[in-house]
Amino acid sequence: MRNQPIPDDLVRTQVEWMCAYQALAHGEGSYAALRRRLVTLSARVDAHPYWEGRTPPAGARAQVRRLARERVSPPDGFRS
Repeated sequence: MRNQPIPDDLVRTQVEWMCAYQALAHGEGSYAALRRRLVTLSARVDAHPYWEGRTPPAGARAQVRRLARERVSPPDGFRS
């Protein structure tokens, strides 16, 4: 069985999760609101239809995080 490509909306949700996590880590915004946002986004990632009805390919969740990091990381490997 061939692996299905990872859906863009799943990667976008992971990007949103990473941004909310960074905002929480840097004290940007309401702590409670950011925690609620993280819980909501975590549920969306975990319940995404991509994971339903089959065993995900080995490393698929790590691949989602890697693809999301590529979208939010500054160019040239610079990290703040």
